[in-house]
Amino acid sequence: MKVLLVLIGFISLNAFSAPMKMKPGLWEIKMKIFHDGKEFDPMAEVKKQLEKMPEAQRKLILEQMNKSGSEAQDNITTVCYTKEMVDSPEKIAAEENEDSDCDHKVKSSSANKVVSEFTCKDGNRGTTTWELVSPKQTRILTDAVDKKGKKSQMKYEAKFLKADCGKAN
Repeated sequence: MKVLLVLIGFISLNAFSAPMKMKPGLWEIKMKIFHDGKEFDPMAEVKKQLEKMPEAQRKLILEQMNKSGSEAQDNITTVCYTKEMVDSPEKIAAEENEDSDCDHKVKSSSANKVVSEFTCKDGNRGTTTWELVSPKQTRILTDAVDKKGKKSQMKYEAKFLKADCGKAN
């Protein structure tokens, strides 16, 4: 579960120093994760952990996941980005990284691309590159190294779904 929460933190727009022309609303984010060059499926890991839990505990965790403002299944996450968040990327960072123990520094920024570095209290560090393909599509690449030197790479394809966020609000 902690792995998924950290990954969701990485897909936030915390790397921006200036707003990109991203459309506000409900976005779908597909992710592929690699550890030491091998693909890793975090949702499969979450499902395994949920299957081991008593029914009441499983139900409680699923309810908490649904209340968190995003839904995740099979490496697809939906996230709501409001106009205020899109217009002020610092708000996205504050909202989605409230519980994060990572610091982010923007290394370069343009209207279509942002590169940032992050360092976390647990020893993880890396670089995230956001590329805006269009106001309705982004690509994100995060290269990370943990405190033991193990490398991870997260690749995200994000697309705008609709202006109304519905229950992911």
